Amino acid sequence: MSEVIIVDPDDGIIIKLDGSQGPPGAQGPPGLDGLGATTNYTAGATLSGQRAVVFSNATTVVYANNTTLSHRNLYAGVTTSAVTSGATVAVQRLGKMTESSWNWTSNNPVFFSTNGTLTQTVPTGSFIQIIGVAISSTSIFESTNDANELA
Repeated sequence: MSEVIIVDPDDGIIIKLDGSQGPPGAQGPPGLDGLGATTNYTAGATLSGQRAVVFSNATTVVYANNTTLSHRNLYAGVTTSAVTSGATVAVQRLGKMTESSWNWTSNNPVFFSTNGTLTQTVPTGSFIQIIGVAISSTSIFESTNDANELA
């Protein structure tokens, strides 16, 4: 048996619980394999693969542009393939992403600049946003980060 005491400082209520661990719950669904999850959106323009995109509305994405201040903190992810305007595009926002044509420096951050281009050179413009870190010359690990406005 274990004892748990819960105190609500606003109301001064004290609850004391005595009990033991309950039975385990049902097995959850399998997790990601580390490659990252994708979400489908509508392409608001013709888009190339492996480019950063931002939301133009709740269901549509366009190229991210760090010189367009209204794109700040609207990062949706990186396209996994090229599509035409109006088509469904898979976008990855988190996890490992690999592209054989990339040539990253491992352990350095990856940013987006203009036209959704990914770069390891700190871009100039209205803001910078790190979208992940290079984990090899051909792979990045995407993570969510807030944009920082440039003065």
